[in-house]
Amino acid sequence: MKQKTNANTQSYSNQSRAFKIYSARELNDDNSVRPKDVISGGLLVPNGITLLHGKAKAGKTYLAMQMGLNIASATPWLGNEIAKRKKVFYLQAELPYYPMRDRVKTMLLNYEHPSAKENFQMSEPRKLDICDEDDYKILNEIITQEGYKVVIIDPLVYFHEKNENSNDEMSSVMSRFRDLVNETDISLIIIHHDGKGGEMTGGDASRGASAIFGAVDSDIRLLSPKTPKGGGAKYQNMECSLRHAASPEPKHLYFSEETLLFSTEHATNDISKLKKIIARQPSTTKSELIKAVMESLECGKSKAYALIGSATQNRSISVSPEGIVSVPDSAFC
Repeated sequence: MKQKTNANTQSYSNQSRAFKIYSARELNDDNSVRPKDVISGGLLVPNGITLLHGKAKAGKTYLAMQMGLNIASATPWLGNEIAKRKKVFYLQAELPYYPMRDRVKTMLLNYEHPSAKENFQMSEPRKLDICDEDDYKILNEIITQEGYKVVIIDPLVYFHEKNENSNDEMSSVMSRFRDLVNETDISLIIIHHDGKGGEMTGGDASRGASAIFGAVDSDIRLLSPKTPKGGGAKYQNMECSLRHAASPEPKHLYFSEETLLFSTEHATNDISKLKKIIARQPSTTKSELIKAVMESLECGKSKAYALIGSATQNRSISVSPEGIVSVPDSAFC
């Protein structure tokens, strides 16, 4: 947020990069409202950098794409509010066109608001060097001209040519990303890999120099899937370390092969099927829905009732006074 400059505020425009200096009195007297987090709880802050990392095949790209689609449509993300729709640019270096297209098509089935389609944009596979002046200018120009407010870089290794294990060299890389954030007024999400060792926790587990983790505002680590002892639904832990808010407890996430989305509830598959049934059959009554669920899930009436009851309770679906079942916009997450 830009502050008004008064007589006491200094602006040094004759330097290569102008900056302002505020007195303690100015800061004390400023009562303007702080901008809301892009993702509540300090997970993604305005003009901040979030590091999302995990082992290979942990599902980092799926999680990041889901994050981008939710930001684009202001859909709550894994229990965290998103106050405002923002235009998202997913700059990626690994997905060929058709796998990228098919993933997006599948994921979009769970988003009703058209802004998910309009505000979320992905690049062809492209490698850029953030420390190369020409590449930096190209990226800066794209962000500025297209009006992106959130940029996702996936993965970090393809967007620099420095030694990943050197603190000095990675400090220069992260400094350049910080320049990009400040110059284009964006929030940045960087996807990165964990190291091979399994003893580290949090941001320390990310591969390479500690300067990477040290330069970010929020750290999100997605652990590899595991099955609980004694059986049960396979889940993954998501751990967060935050600079501008209290770090939350780890969350259990469940990945749906059907929707390609993560959820904090292991019933995601059945609830997703339920929402699709309603989407295919508008103006469905509760009694009609019971029959459709029994047929689609090949289950008994008691399970169908229980599923609809659970979906109603957690607001995945709603039932009107006339008995018509629908899916609220906010439920497509």
